[in-house]
Amino acid sequence: MTDYIERLSPDGDLQGRMQEIGYSFPDAVVEGEPIEAGHVFYDRNIDHATIGIWESQAGVVKFDYYPFDELCVIVNGQLILEPAGGDVEQFGPGDVFIIKKGFNGLWKMPAPLKKFYAELKPYL
Repeated sequence: MTDYIERLSPDGDLQGRMQEIGYSFPDAVVEGEPIEAGHVFYDRNIDHATIGIWESQAGVVKFDYYPFDELCVIVNGQLILEPAGGDVEQFGPGDVFIIKKGFNGLWKMPAPLKKFYAELKPYL
C-alpha cells in the first residue's frame, strides 16, 4: 500500500486495534447492554469527518436528536431503525444507508452489530 491508499477490512488485522468505548450515549440506552468498541481509520478535524469500524452488543438506544450525519455499511448483525412517526427500516450485512443529523427514534440491535461508518461532523 502507498501513503495514499489504505485497504479497509472488517475481518482484517484489527487485533489489538479495537478499543472499548463503553456507551456513546449512556442516557439513551433503553434495553440491553449495547457496549461498544471501535477503531478509527481516519479522523481529521480540519475535514470534519471520521471514518472507522464500530461494533456493539445487542440493545436498544433511543435518540431524541442524532448528533451528526453518518454513512453506515452493515458488516454483521441486524439494525432496525424506528423513526418517531415514520416507517421502520431494517438493515443487514452489505446494506448501506445514511442516517441524518436530527434522527428521532429507536436504534434496535437484536444481536451484536458491526458497521463501517463515515461520520460527517458539523462545522463549529
